[in-house]
Amino acid sequence: MNSPLRRHASTGLIMLGSALAAVTAHQLVTPWHTRVDDHSYFLSHLLVDNYLAWTTQAVLVAVGFFLGYTRGASILVVALATMLPFPLATLFEIIKDSTSHNLLPFELVIWVPLAAPATIATVVGRIVRRRRT
Repeated sequence: MNSPLRRHASTGLIMLGSALAAVTAHQLVTPWHTRVDDHSYFLSHLLVDNYLAWTTQAVLVAVGFFLGYTRGASILVVALATMLPFPLATLFEIIKDSTSHNLLPFELVIWVPLAAPATIATVVGRIVRRRRT
């Protein structure tokens, strides 16, 4: 009984877990990458700095391609799951300091390109899957 909702949820969890694991692994290997000058944006800076690292992007691209190839993953689910850590960090920072993130719509413009490589890899994985069958 593999309903589409269950498949999408598991795909999202796999991608979200991969994103968080890649950020955590990169942070453990190179802890000096994160700026700590502004404590109200610590989580946002942590995520952006680590999402810009080639190692994190390589993991996200590999997992995106894998999900697209093996599961025919939904492109929207992968894109949203890849970006999900950013709104969660923003929500936490807004709760901590309500004066932060007053330019939230512009942050969305930053989040989308950071999720683009994994999303494109998912599209490529789906194309390869279709051509092989």
